[in-house]
Amino acid sequence: MNVSLEANGFIDEILKLTELQEMKVAMKNNVLAGFFVGVTTLCGGLFFGPLGIAIGSTFGGCTASYVLRGTFKSVPQIIKEDLTPEQRKKLAASVQELCSTHNIQTALQLALYLKDDKALLLMVIQLIKTFLESELAVKTIESCTLPSSKA
Repeated sequence: MNVSLEANGFIDEILKLTELQEMKVAMKNNVLAGFFVGVTTLCGGLFFGPLGIAIGSTFGGCTASYVLRGTFKSVPQIIKEDLTPEQRKKLAASVQELCSTHNIQTALQLALYLKDDKALLLMVIQLIKTFLESELAVKTIESCTLPSSKA
């Protein structure tokens, strides 16, 4: 496969995708946080009745939120900050391979195609989601929505 694509150019174009900026992934400790909120809600309800449920869940939710701040990151933030140079090259190679099947040779062409080709956009997003789940063992918590096409 003779592809004349610059890896950084592809990564830069991918980082510009609004759909990826809206996707967030859980980095760690989410099950523990849910368990903590459940326990504080249960304890509040047992000790103080219906008002205790509200107090316990509020306390548990606020505490879990404070403890877990910064553990949810956007996909572009993960690509910029958490991927090693080798992983970035591997991601770029995967995107380049996908682009070569659509006869896209440059990052500029990729940017132009992504604006108009929703199927290609979905393939790129799925590729990145799969890559992050396999390479970093993260889980997507917000799925992206594509802008509706105007008739």
